Amino acid sequence: MTTDPFARYGAYIYRVRWFVLAAWLVVLVVCGPLAGKAADALQAGGIEAPGSDSSIASGLLSSDFDVSALNNVAVVLRSDSLTVDDAAYESQVEVAAMRVRGAEGVTRVVHYYGTLLDTLVSEDKHTTIMFASLQATRARRRRTSKESARPSTTRSSSTTSPARRRSIMTSRLRARTI
Repeated sequence: MTTDPFARYGAYIYRVRWFVLAAWLVVLVVCGPLAGKAADALQAGGIEAPGSDSSIASGLLSSDFDVSALNNVAVVLRSDSLTVDDAAYESQVEVAAMRVRGAEGVTRVVHYYGTLLDTLVSEDKHTTIMFASLQATRARRRRTSKESARPSTTRSSSTTSPARRRSIMTSRLRARTI
């Protein structure tokens, strides 16, 4: 018999492999029907350490810029031949921004030409980033509302989770080469 604890554990699991297999089958049968509800139960955020740097930054983003790190989508626009200094590049970014603004659930679009922030442009000036802020889901607004005892008057045509909404947005807004 070996003294290595992992070898002993492996040998033990091998000896009781049919019990291990049966236990996992029970777990799958019991938890399988609950797996579909995991996306609604698990959401980004919710845990925040008051006074931490990330909490302060989140508060500043929310109060000063009306954006949140939890409900933004980054759209990357790149051209192999044009730079952000070219009028053709700017017009394509503006067209893309207009399309994103028209997408369901988008509340705000921020891009280089609206802010002239150099941090939104790559060093070679062939790539820029556009941020689209998405509205919170109806369920999330209800949970965070101080008036949650009263019926919500906010109307939304979608009740998908923020992660699912980002997935929908990115699938609708296919990356294009300018």
